[in-house]
Amino acid sequence: MKKLLLVFDGDHYPSAPLDFMLQFKPDFVTAAFLSPLDYSALWANPLIPGSAVSYVVMTEEVDRRSQKMLANMQAFSQLCKKNDQLFRVHDDSHGNIFEQISKESRFADLMVICSDSFYEQFGDQPNDYLKEVLHDSECPVILIPEKFSIPLSNLLFYDGSSASVFAMKQFSYLLPVLAANPTTVISAIPGGEMPEKELLLEWALRYFPDLDLTMLRKKPDARGYALDHGYPSPIVVMGAFGRNDLSVLFRKSFSNELIRHNKSAIFISHQ
Repeated sequence: MKKLLLVFDGDHYPSAPLDFMLQFKPDFVTAAFLSPLDYSALWANPLIPGSAVSYVVMTEEVDRRSQKMLANMQAFSQLCKKNDQLFRVHDDSHGNIFEQISKESRFADLMVICSDSFYEQFGDQPNDYLKEVLHDSECPVILIPEKFSIPLSNLLFYDGSSASVFAMKQFSYLLPVLAANPTTVISAIPGGEMPEKELLLEWALRYFPDLDLTMLRKKPDARGYALDHGYPSPIVVMGAFGRNDLSVLFRKSFSNELIRHNKSAIFISHQ
């Protein structure tokens, strides 16, 4: 991983993305500080996404959040200088959120977002803003909770689709240190066998030396699968989100539940 993109929304400045940056030490990092409010969206349709409630923008609120955002930008700059980290700050105080994310992610290896607080004023996660970012991103994304710890195991959700395999590849290429951790490939196809098992092993063992395969007979519970099965501090790896090629097994509902009850890191990549 050469270039990392950290995304902060408005006046939220969680420590989890910063901890990730300091742990993995990318060659270069861009921090995108997005507008506290998506003014373009509010002008076009002043409703909270997914509800019939108007979001009233008060001048005092805008001023307060803008000042907080500037303070966060300064704090980030100081942190990078202190740790000899090459960086750039992207100030998008009044821009179009989704356009900026798409542009920045096109020229990044990996994006990190703290999913707990991302535009939380617009609803529970994954709210419409987070879904749109995941859909529009042009690089893999890691969603991490506020209380983040470095992953100690990997859960690779696999159904034989090109999307699920592509996500595994991107994860192994970008984060080889994590690929060395104990890894479980999880597949759940009712009444079936793990697709292309021999080919999967032939490839996966080159990148995940401590590998186990688990075949489930029913769709796993996204809310507690990792905890229920004793995986230590896992990172979940899965394919497309909100794309036409989203896998049959791990549907959007599964992805939504996984993000909504997120207690560990989630790596999402689409082609």
